[in-house]
Amino acid sequence: MTANGPGVWLWVGLVWNDRVRDVLDRYGDRITDVSIFGWEVNAAGQLTQTFDPDNLAPYRAKWPHIRWWACFMNHGVASIFTALQNDATARATLCAQLGGVLDDRPWLHGVDIDLERGGSNVAATERLFAQIADAVRAKARKVSAALPALTASGSIGGEHWVRYKQLGQMLDHVAVMSYDFAWAGSAPGPISPWSWMTEVYDWATSQIPAHKLSMGVPAYGRMWRLHDYPDAAGVRYRGSSTASYPGARLWLDGTWIVDHPTDPDPQPHIGWLAYRDPDDPAPWAWIHVYDAFDAHDFIPGTPRGLASDVYGGRRYTTRYPAAVGSTLWDMADQTAPTAGAQYRLTSQQFRDRDGNWASPKAGFTLTVETLKRTPDSATIWDDDFRTPGNVGSAYYARTGSWSQWSEGGDASRPYGQARVTGAGGTLNFGHNFGRRALHVAARFQLPNGGRAGVHMGDVRADIDAGGVLRLSVNGNTIASTTVAAPGTSGTPGQGRAVVGLRIRGTHARAYASLSENAVPLRLEADIPGPALDGTAGAWAAQAAWFDHLRLGDGWWYQPTEAVNVEMGGWSWTVGRIPRDGVQWDNAGRFRPLADVEEHTTRSRDISLDWDYDHIQGFPILVGQSRHITIRPLDPGVWLGRILLGDANGFGVLHYSDAPYLAWLADKATHHYGLQGIAVWTLGQEDPRLWEVLRGGHLPAS
Repeated sequence: MTANGPGVWLWVGLVWNDRVRDVLDRYGDRITDVSIFGWEVNAAGQLTQTFDPDNLAPYRAKWPHIRWWACFMNHGVASIFTALQNDATARATLCAQLGGVLDDRPWLHGVDIDLERGGSNVAATERLFAQIADAVRAKARKVSAALPALTASGSIGGEHWVRYKQLGQMLDHVAVMSYDFAWAGSAPGPISPWSWMTEVYDWATSQIPAHKLSMGVPAYGRMWRLHDYPDAAGVRYRGSSTASYPGARLWLDGTWIVDHPTDPDPQPHIGWLAYRDPDDPAPWAWIHVYDAFDAHDFIPGTPRGLASDVYGGRRYTTRYPAAVGSTLWDMADQTAPTAGAQYRLTSQQFRDRDGNWASPKAGFTLTVETLKRTPDSATIWDDDFRTPGNVGSAYYARTGSWSQWSEGGDASRPYGQARVTGAGGTLNFGHNFGRRALHVAARFQLPNGGRAGVHMGDVRADIDAGGVLRLSVNGNTIASTTVAAPGTSGTPGQGRAVVGLRIRGTHARAYASLSENAVPLRLEADIPGPALDGTAGAWAAQAAWFDHLRLGDGWWYQPTEAVNVEMGGWSWTVGRIPRDGVQWDNAGRFRPLADVEEHTTRSRDISLDWDYDHIQGFPILVGQSRHITIRPLDPGVWLGRILLGDANGFGVLHYSDAPYLAWLADKATHHYGLQGIAVWTLGQEDPRLWEVLRGGHLPAS
């Protein structure tokens, strides 16, 4: 932090143009540190210069207070990082060459490390960083690093090589790369949403002294195109970088329009309004969108069988699934032909930059935003233990001492658990299933260690606090593996594990995870037929607390993906994922024709992110208002926004401007007490930023 404002760390070298040179010349009093993005490292530890530091000589002379750092990077190439982690010769070469860079440029304050995609080799990473730090300090210089953003739960980007506390002890400065929460391959959203930033810096400041930290902030923006599927447009991702704040302005003032293979001017040049959300002031705008609304903005009185809620700051509407079979102990029929809601859709006009009324040249596309989920087994029974008395009822047969616990409170169905005492036992469904193909899954926590899981007859899948998953028959282990460890927890709802067991005929599969969002296959083995005796349920060796127990069919799956859109005499189904080698029934369920996992029947992944499906050539006239009805065909699919846009292309733009970056700078210094902000990267920012940030500096140290 400077005497009069936040410390400002910049990366220079990715962009080198008149705008960059002008900022360095005119606003150096607002800059405390410059990391020269100028060297790349290869797998042998050899450095190649990519930017000439002598370009900076005029600004070094004019602003002697600025600290200049030599930054080397691997451009996110995992094989390079792995080589540096594991090859002692490569590490020695890198350290020697860094020493040479410092010897050749005595004005450098230190070295800035920018390595990404390091896998999960924590020990090797810390050995590498320590060796670099020792080599740099041997030259009486400082060492910094740009580290990925972590929360207490870890990395959202797979950068599991980072431990803030250990690396922070080795480093003199850390810039946290707290951007790209929303990226080109994700759903649209703020690049650095404040809700996530608070998690990142709550964790970072608990591990690294605040005065060592700079808050990484994005100077750039992204445009996500929502009018068609990426493969139809010949691109991998919906998102594309606008490269700079000036690029965002070109979208907003109507200068930029959608590229078209034959029409040089395929869209009207219309200026668009930008918005700020109350809780997260990053600006954003719809581009070439002619109407937009959230799924909960239905015409009053029209919704049937739907519920609306908020999650992660986003509003959604859904249809909850039935929790029990249509006839008890059979599969639940989840069809609901009358469920849905009605909306008013208007294809409004706008004025172009010349003041003329304008509308799409090629008509409209309607895009429906949904959050899909991986299909689960078709429901027979689904219990979250919130209904009083269930555990002690005839729906269950029990061995051991079980009770039903509730946190109470004002909720109509407060959080609950089925708890078994230290002696353990089983909580079985009150029905004899014979040798029917079934899938049983449970979520639970272990307050004092031990093991718990699920069983069918004498076949059991269970896990211990250390993450050892076993598949056993009559108590004899037939397969085992190690997965993420749930640990022990006496706090209800924390430190939970999820274990599933699917048996078809004499083949058993065990699944495990720490979350129900994704529970992958971990083990499989053939079992003797007599091991199945018709019982199924939860099992524990000693005390265990279960908060979810579900039973599904072993073959049939219930998808969570499709909705129906109706307008007048038209009807469209969107979101249905194509599958091969499956059989569908009249209730919208499917089963594979061979004994395979569900994911092998489809050619696309289902992410836990908002997805977009399109009705192209949507039959609405310019200036017309129509009523549309949206019906969730599958239970559990979340409906987000409905967008009517230009058929030639439309989307949403998220970007950073001067007020937003200044707001983040205030949060960094005044809320968290950090050294300041680190801007990625000079040359992309809103030029007004330098007038907003105050001048003045501390003497270099």
